[in-house]
Amino acid sequence: MVHTHLGELVFIDMALTWDQIDILSPTFLYVEKLYLVRNHCSQICTKFPINKAIWKNLRFLNLEDN
Repeated sequence: MVHTHLGELVFIDMALTWDQIDILSPTFLYVEKLYLVRNHCSQICTKFPINKAIWKNLRFLNLEDN
């Protein structure tokens, strides 16, 4: 399910890894601001080719304290 009115998404202190974000990313089609603060993203990499269409609306990414 993709929410067309979800423009800002906040994941703070959820212990998410980048692999988990990668799995969720197809639902981020309309997200413009993504906050991944204080999670466990020690590496930003993916096992799959990056689908640029998923991230086309992203304007702001906060990776503070990872």
